[in-house]
Amino acid sequence: QRSIYISYVLIVLMLAIGISGCNQVKLAYNYSDWYFAYQIDQYLDLNDKQEAFIDKQIAALHQWHKDNELPLIIQYLKKSKTELENKLTAEFIFEMEQVAEDMKKRLVSQIIDDLIALVISLNDKQIEHFDTALKSDIKEHTEASDISEEEWVMVKDEEKIEDLNDWFGDLSEAQETTLLAIRSYSKND
Repeated sequence: QRSIYISYVLIVLMLAIGISGCNQVKLAYNYSDWYFAYQIDQYLDLNDKQEAFIDKQIAALHQWHKDNELPLIIQYLKKSKTELENKLTAEFIFEMEQVAEDMKKRLVSQIIDDLIALVISLNDKQIEHFDTALKSDIKEHTEASDISEEEWVMVKDEEKIEDLNDWFGDLSEAQETTLLAIRSYSKND
């Protein structure tokens, strides 16, 4: 059910973007690098050297996305429009989920080394700032929903395990337990 709903939402969003083709979408895309820098700044208190690194990496990622992913997205939107003019099928929904998953994997492989370099460069105060900002964000999300913080964290943990399974293949039960134990340990620290 959730998967079909997500696919439907993606289809609608992709069509809206594809159909509109307007300057607003182009403008938003062209300034998305600023948005990512802003989001990072919400969670991390970076020093000047780290900010310069992040700015450079975001610019490079944005250019990579324009050069490599955007043409694939445009091609897929055209195909989707044709497919949707006929009839929405389960096969098409599965294909769409696979395309989205492939895009996510390419993005992760593009940013992982830079992300590791950034994380390694963080000091204890920056990590504490990140932890505080993240806890505040979790609190805000749980207050806006009808679930407790523990339930929200459990849902997010399950989603993370699902993502890791998708990216790296099926994790063993021991690996999943280890990941959750690390998360639990860092939460209680």
